[in-house]
Amino acid sequence: MDASWETCHGFRGRPEWSSPRLVARSDQANRADTGNHTVANEYLDDTDVLSAKMRVVADLVRRSHFCTAYTGAGLSRSAGIPDYASKAANSVANSTPTIRNSLDAQPTYAHHVLTAMERAGFLHHFVQQNHDGLPQKAGFPQSKINEIHGAWFDPSNPVVQFSESLRRDLFKWMCETETQTDLCLCLGTSLSGMNADRCAYTPASRSMEDPDGVLGTIIINIQRTPLDARCALRVWGKLDDCMRLLAQNLGVAVSTAPLELPPTDVFYVPYDSYGKLDPRCRMTLDLRPGASVVIPVSGAKNEGQSGVVVGRNHDGWTVDIDHRRCLGSWWATEAERGSLPQLPIINIRPHIETVVPQTAASTTTAATTTSPTSPARATAAVAPRAAMPAALIVQSHSARSNGHRWSVVLSEGFCPFVLRVTWLPPNEPAVDVNAAPFALTRTTTAGGVVRAQIHLRDGSVLQCEHELVLARDGPSVASTPVPLP
Repeated sequence: MDASWETCHGFRGRPEWSSPRLVARSDQANRADTGNHTVANEYLDDTDVLSAKMRVVADLVRRSHFCTAYTGAGLSRSAGIPDYASKAANSVANSTPTIRNSLDAQPTYAHHVLTAMERAGFLHHFVQQNHDGLPQKAGFPQSKINEIHGAWFDPSNPVVQFSESLRRDLFKWMCETETQTDLCLCLGTSLSGMNADRCAYTPASRSMEDPDGVLGTIIINIQRTPLDARCALRVWGKLDDCMRLLAQNLGVAVSTAPLELPPTDVFYVPYDSYGKLDPRCRMTLDLRPGASVVIPVSGAKNEGQSGVVVGRNHDGWTVDIDHRRCLGSWWATEAERGSLPQLPIINIRPHIETVVPQTAASTTTAATTTSPTSPARATAAVAPRAAMPAALIVQSHSARSNGHRWSVVLSEGFCPFVLRVTWLPPNEPAVDVNAAPFALTRTTTAGGVVRAQIHLRDGSVLQCEHELVLARDGPSVASTPVPLP
């Protein structure tokens, strides 16, 4: 490649590294339809350079306070789903499985690595340009993934065409992520001018101004992008190969086991008559064939449209809402845990029980049937904190050669009562976390006290602190009870 070493390797790279090799030539632009006229030539790093780069990637991931994956069609190419940018006749991405339908695609090894990174506390958020549901099929939590361009397995999120507007709530969430991210893993996207490309451009720009405070953007792709000269690290390689090296360098265990489907079609979930998370409610979500359903999501393109559940498929359920759509099984699983702020569908007249606590040890319920257009509310007094399970700050710890990596989260049963958490780590600015399990992850060289302001959904704020334990390793080395008034 005839380019500066910064363009070939990123400003955190090394000038002595050899330039990437041209391995497939094209005379076409990769995305002329979006105004990106970058020629769709393909390049690969030499093996020793690739290994060195992925060690640097692992180091940056360990140092990150908020790492976001921003992914494009290249991530799913090896699953058999076509992309738009591969134009070379002898493309190195041509060796893909043949699938009957893109809905049948299974996760790539790279998807499984991203899931393993999230479980280990290395990856905090995922902005997905693709519609394919492959991260969730690999086990990545729906609550941490923003399908900004629409989703095949979310009936409330139809695919957004290039000329259409993004869904308001997802756009707002994306903008929040944009400002929180200190490291972006930009994987398999040509960065062809989509609004969502801000997820890669903003960390890159901020790191050029403050390289110590913001780690920047890592681009892993086989084609050139408009951001190459400003990225922190530029890796030229096939994603499955690169992510395998990253998993080895991070020491994360990667499982490729298929996602297990729920054994039932009826679920009892803590959501209100608008499908919004409310730990005071217990809704019956009936997904049996013939059940009537409606889209309750405010601002969705198909808000208020209704239909019926057709039946099960191998990834969840098929629903008929204006046409056949899929609902991924993971929506129901996460809804039971109360980890989603909003359900994509609810029954037209859902059965809801409002929890009316008597004491901390016993509760009664007042039943009410509601619809999303004219909700009825139980009038019994509610004191949700009286019904809280154990409220804990739970800490994990892993010794590192350069210090200690620790995470703090809230106990699972406590999370549905929480709106957000402001963590105050030792000797650092406050960090707001808005999604369960409200995790904070850091690598430090010393211990200290982590303070927290826990904002509950009833409007109250709990003040608490946890003293870090760095003497042993594990996913739950220490916990501190959260004092409830």
